[in-house]
Amino acid sequence: MKRIIFDMDGVLVDSEYTYLQSKTDLLHEQGFMKDISYQYQFMGTTYDYMWQTMKDELGLPDSVASYIDKMNRYRQAMIERDGVRAIKNSVELVDELGKRGYQMAVDGCGFFITQVCLKSCIT
Repeated sequence: MKRIIFDMDGVLVDSEYTYLQSKTDLLHEQGFMKDISYQYQFMGTTYDYMWQTMKDELGLPDSVASYIDKMNRYRQAMIERDGVRAIKNSVELVDELGKRGYQMAVDGCGFFITQVCLKSCIT
């Protein structure tokens, strides 16, 4: 029996841009016209660290928890509106593996994104 477990994000779909865009939109809303590239320094860190650093550096007035909540709501709205992007050739790969009899499962990204991906990217 042939089985494959995929990690969703970065393997089948790219949702990183949704994090970058939602944070950038939120900063713009707060009056800080930062480019998306400003966010690169926070890749691989926690939300708490990232927002606390931005709060300290930029003088953001609200709590770290409120920025995390807003970012997640912005991101979810973006995904509901636009879907997520399939990684190049991932749809073809999954299709080909299915034809060859592989059983496949997906892990990662949480329930919401997995549902969106299964509806818009993979099926």
